[in-house]
Amino acid sequence: MKEENNIDVNEHRQRKNGLFLSDAEIATLKNYNIFYEDYPNTKSLLFRIEEELNELDSSEAEELEQISLTLSEYAYYHDTHK
Repeated sequence: MKEENNIDVNEHRQRKNGLFLSDAEIATLKNYNIFYEDYPNTKSLLFRIEEELNELDSSEAEELEQISLTLSEYAYYHDTHK
């Protein structure tokens, strides 16, 4: 059974700059000295994450890679006009 706090930590919410991130994702980004507040949109944050991923060993980057995938999916569905 999941605790209430775990659900809230993983829930994506729109942040002041318009990005949709969970508290857990924000904490992971901070571990890599990536502060989402510094990026005006998803694409610029993704670019910074990809820069960081290019500098890391694949074994070190699993959480950061997952954030990149999640943001990429969001950008695709949000920015694609149907």
